[in-house]
Amino acid sequence: MLSRDRGSIPRASTLRPVDSAHRPGKAVFKKIMRYLSQTKRRSCVPIALINLQKWQGLSVTGKDFNYYAKLCRWDSSCDTGTPRRNLAAVLRKRCRSVTYQEFKSTIANGAAIVVSTYYPDGHGHTWLCIGTSNRFLGINYYKNKTIWPISYQEIAIILKYSYVWIFKC
Repeated sequence: MLSRDRGSIPRASTLRPVDSAHRPGKAVFKKIMRYLSQTKRRSCVPIALINLQKWQGLSVTGKDFNYYAKLCRWDSSCDTGTPRRNLAAVLRKRCRSVTYQEFKSTIANGAAIVVSTYYPDGHGHTWLCIGTSNRFLGINYYKNKTIWPISYQEIAIILKYSYVWIFKC
């Protein structure tokens, strides 16, 4: 987990969601996940990191934005946002291209995928994808929407221009 308390960041393979322990006789309430959407221009990388931490079950909020922005060296005055190499350094994991079938099966197995898309016209966006075997949800994928359903056809097109980081639960 990306921890404020320590100076170093653990390997991505050690990042796991927090399991809630069930105690006999106690009611277990499932907390509704409230993901963030970006409010600042070109701030998708810090928002993707925060949403990944939320997916893993950690208690992070929008108040942690400055910490994650500093962590990935986000510059609000920069026209291009955060370079992919900065995101890769924070996640300590190599990005790669995947096929549509691999993407679909990974999501079906309960993983979250950080997707970094760069289009031919020069703009790009980084977002989190979660879902089930028959449904993809983009977190901070669509402008002014926090959670957005994504079609199979859209994912197939997006993967032509994307690199991904896969996180399994």
